[in-house]
Amino acid sequence: YIHTIPTGIHGAIKIVKDSSQIAKGNVGEAVVLKCRVNQYWEYCTWKHVSRGNSCNFEWKYSTGKVVRQQCPSLWSRAKFGGDYDKYECNLKIDVLEEKDFGQWTCIVEDYVLFGGRGAVVKGYVDLEKDDGGNFTTPYESLTTTTEEVSSNLSWGDLATRRTTTISRNKTYEVKAERAPKSLSTSEGSSNAFLAVGLIIGLMFLLFFIAVGTLYYRRRRKSEREFEWLTNKKKNIPITEVVPEDQYDPEQNCLDINPSTQRVTYLGNHYSV
Repeated sequence: YIHTIPTGIHGAIKIVKDSSQIAKGNVGEAVVLKCRVNQYWEYCTWKHVSRGNSCNFEWKYSTGKVVRQQCPSLWSRAKFGGDYDKYECNLKIDVLEEKDFGQWTCIVEDYVLFGGRGAVVKGYVDLEKDDGGNFTTPYESLTTTTEEVSSNLSWGDLATRRTTTISRNKTYEVKAERAPKSLSTSEGSSNAFLAVGLIIGLMFLLFFIAVGTLYYRRRRKSEREFEWLTNKKKNIPITEVVPEDQYDPEQNCLDINPSTQRVTYLGNHYSV
């Protein structure tokens, strides 16, 4: 039930409409307790009659908004849910708890232009558990399941037993950080093969450089020795060359001029 009780200075303000005199809901659901008066108001308080839980709202003329002032036991779940231009002071509770059920009172004080305290009216709304019926809440989901059919029944007596389960769950938004991007297995294998190929290529390059350097040094050494022998041959004072028919193979050499040099004939070449 809901009714108005003038308190203090009697004024023209009064409660003209409520939600349904009895508000219904279940644990975990959202519910709106509605209270509307016939003119603009300045202060509005919702209070649980038996438990004393309260939530205070104030109209701020400077900002043009309704501000929640004190709401210690309902701060995380309750907020203003009405339209001030329609003279409403509604309390929206997002997630009902067992302790929220019971009688609530709406205490509204009218707006005074130049300050001071205005007239006050009260209204009462009973918040009860919903035992059934058609209702819709932001957190309702309907699930229908069909159980197995008995095979012992005749075709004419065949019956299907159905059960309907209504579950209501609070929806939460979960934000997850994006996981850092990691290399896939194929990318890792490709990079490994590339590194091995570079190492092998570098080893081959160093090997060819070493072989080339060694070959160059040996070639230079042979050229220097050849130049030295050539220059020395030019300076040998040969007085007589032994003909081929006088060459003794056993000695492999012949003294031409003992006082000078020994010349060895090797085929078509002479060696000192």
